[in-house]
Amino acid sequence: MKKSFVCAFAALAVYGLSSCQKEVVTSPVPMKEVTLNLGFETTKTYLNGDGKVYWGSKEHVQVFTEKKGIYDFVSNDSKVPSATFTGSIPVGDNIKYVLSITKTSTDGLEIDENDIISGTSIALTAKQNPSMAHSYKNGASCSIMKDSDAALKNVFGLVKMSFPAYKSGQSKIHHVVISANENIAGRFSIDYTGNEPVASAIIDNSVAGKEITLTTRWASNMFESGDIYALMLPGTYTGFKMTVYPFESEPTSQDSYTLAEPFEITAAAPVVISRNKWIDAGTIPAEKGSSTDPGTSGGYPNDESALDYGLTEAWTATINGDKFTGYSSGGVFPAGGVTVDKVTYAEGVVFYGNRVQLGACYNWDKTTYSVNMPLKRYISFKINRPGTLSFIPYCKSNAATIKIALVTKKKGIRSAIYAHETVAALYPNQNESDRKTYEIKDSHLEGIEEAASVYIFSDTGVFHIMEHSVLCGSAK
Repeated sequence: MKKSFVCAFAALAVYGLSSCQKEVVTSPVPMKEVTLNLGFETTKTYLNGDGKVYWGSKEHVQVFTEKKGIYDFVSNDSKVPSATFTGSIPVGDNIKYVLSITKTSTDGLEIDENDIISGTSIALTAKQNPSMAHSYKNGASCSIMKDSDAALKNVFGLVKMSFPAYKSGQSKIHHVVISANENIAGRFSIDYTGNEPVASAIIDNSVAGKEITLTTRWASNMFESGDIYALMLPGTYTGFKMTVYPFESEPTSQDSYTLAEPFEITAAAPVVISRNKWIDAGTIPAEKGSSTDPGTSGGYPNDESALDYGLTEAWTATINGDKFTGYSSGGVFPAGGVTVDKVTYAEGVVFYGNRVQLGACYNWDKTTYSVNMPLKRYISFKINRPGTLSFIPYCKSNAATIKIALVTKKKGIRSAIYAHETVAALYPNQNESDRKTYEIKDSHLEGIEEAASVYIFSDTGVFHIMEHSVLCGSAK
C-alpha cells in the first residue's frame, strides 16, 4: 500500500504514516520505500490561472525523520496540484517533516536537537521575476508539513501589486525594489514545533536580506502588466518602502528601453506580513505623485483606470453619443456591455443618441454582498478619491428609484453599500434645473485599498441620463 498526503482541495484519501509502506532491504542499512502524494494548502496566488499552486516536472522534496535523518524524494509528475513522490528511509524510522524548497538534494540542510530546520541553502532569493502570468517567482516558494498534516503549508507571506499598462497592454514599470529596516529575504530557519510553521531571518551578510527586486516578465513580445507577487519572510517591518523604476517611454523590445528616474513610496506605519497571506499595495503609479501607502490605509489609491486618475482639480466624464460607434438610436448594449471613456454601460442599457436609458434591473447578484447588486442595466466606473456625482435624469412617463452603489475593498474585505437612494418624480423636460447631485464622501472611501466601483441603476421604473450629463464632478 502507498502512504498519501493530499492538499486541502484535492478531495483524495489520507492514509497514516505508520502504515502503507513497502519494505525494501538494502545493505548495510535496511530501508523501506515510501510514497507520498503531496499537495498545497490554498493560497491567494496564481501559478496556472485557476487559483492553485502547481508542481513542476521532476520536483524534489526533502524528508526529515524522527531520528534526524534527511532524505531526498523525487516526483515524475508535472504541472499538477498534487504530485506523487517516492523515496526511502531506514526501517524503524518514521517521517516527521516534509520540506519543499526547490532543492535537488539534502546538501546544505540540517535539523537541530530542538527540531529547528536551517542550513546554508535555505534562503529566500532577493531577485524575483515571475515565470508565469500574475504569479510569483517559480522555484522561490517554500512549504512544509508534519506527518499529521493533510497538505504542505506555505512558509512565506506575499505582497501583491499591479503594474499599470500603456494602451498596448505593455507594463509602464520595469521593476520595483521592496526594502525595510529588517531582513525580508535571505537565509532563514523554520520552527514547526507548534501549530504553524514559523520562518525567522538569519542575519548573514553573505546573503542580501533587506531588499527584494520584483521584475515584470517578458511575454508575448512585451513586458507584462497587471498583478504580480513578491514572496517575503513573515514579520513586522519598519521603514517599509517600494522604489519604483518606470520606463521613460514604451519599450520596443526586451533589450531596448530606457528607465525613468526612480521614486519611492513609503509606508506611514509598520507593515505586517503574515504567513500564507498577502497585503495588497494596489496599482503602482508609473510616475511620482499621489499613490497608495503600501500596507496601510492612510492614502487613496492611484488606479490609472479610474476616472480621477492623475487629476487634482475638477474632473468630468460625459456621455457622448458620437463615441458609441455601431449603435443607432434604440440600440441595446450586448452581453459584456460597452466601455467608453472609462465608463461601462452594461448589458441591457439602451442608447438613444442623446441619452442612455436605464430600465428597472431584473438580474441581481444577491449572494456576494449584503445588498443586491445589478448584473445588467447599470452604468459603472471607478474612482480613487471622494467627489461628486451629477447628472440630469429624464423620467419620461413614470417615476424611478435611482440608486448609487459603491463597491469597496477595505482590510482585504470587499463589500457593497447603497450610498444614495432617490425616488425620482417625473422629469420630462431634460432641463438643467432637474439636475441631481450626489456626494461620494470621505467616509465612504476611507481606508480603501483599491479604486472603488460606482454603480448607477434603478430597481423600479425607467430613467434616462442625458448626453453631456457630468458623471463625476470635482475631485477632493
